[in-house]
Amino acid sequence: MQRIYPLFPRQGAGVALLALRTCVAGMLFAPVASAAASLEGALAGAVAALLALGALTPGAALAALVLQVAWAAQQDLTWTLVAATQAGCVILLGPGAYSLDALRFGRRMIEWPDPDSDASDEDL
Repeated sequence: MQRIYPLFPRQGAGVALLALRTCVAGMLFAPVASAAASLEGALAGAVAALLALGALTPGAALAALVLQVAWAAQQDLTWTLVAATQAGCVILLGPGAYSLDALRFGRRMIEWPDPDSDASDEDL
């Protein structure tokens, strides 16, 4: 994940990505309200939960994009284009700092040992 998204933006950009992920997750529930008991409804609910939490974000956003395109015949074309565009933006921009992906794959600080410390290679 770190190689896919070099940054996990914080502050305003991170909040905007959180809002975008939440919007994409919310748009998955609208077409499934009538067919919530179906396998399609369960899949949409699982994808929406992953997006809302920011877990496996690229795959979940791709699944949301595929679901929105599959539902294109049942929806207004404008609604489908907006939902697909938002899912595509999440794929390209990443999860942001306020996500489970950032906790798991985010930047880490590596602290090198002090070269002047007592345990040096010469003592071994």
